[in-house]
Amino acid sequence: MGGTVVGAVVGTVVGAGVGIVTSGMIDSMWENGVAELGDVGTAIADGWAELTETVGDIADLAGGAADWASTTARDVWDAIF
Repeated sequence: MGGTVVGAVVGTVVGAGVGIVTSGMIDSMWENGVAELGDVGTAIADGWAELTETVGDIADLAGGAADWASTTARDVWDAIF
């Protein structure tokens, strides 16, 4: 059972990453066109940039949520005691 859970988690993370990169590549191709082979390389770079931006946004969100939870827990503790 443990292997199934680990496989599901890894599959989810990898699948999301591939989806984000692919989405960024398609957006780049749509916005900039693909007239030369170099344009494909640019689209791939744009896809990776989208992934790194998304990971950064998720980290910021997680940090904000942790700060909120910490502050709320402290406020509740102070209100009770």
